[in-house]
Amino acid sequence: MKQKIEVKPFGEIKITVFKEEETNYPFFYIESNSENLLPIVDILEDNLKLY
Repeated sequence: MKQKIEVKPFGEIKITVFKEEETNYPFFYIESNSENLLPIVDILEDNLKLY
């Protein structure tokens, strides 16, 4: 039998995507509401750079 885990929100990360009109090159703007999420933001930035 699985144990029930109680969770609560830790923070939010927002990603806004823009496209450059001439080249259609995407730009990403990432913001979070908590400094505790910065390691996750770094991982997202590194992966989105590959896009």
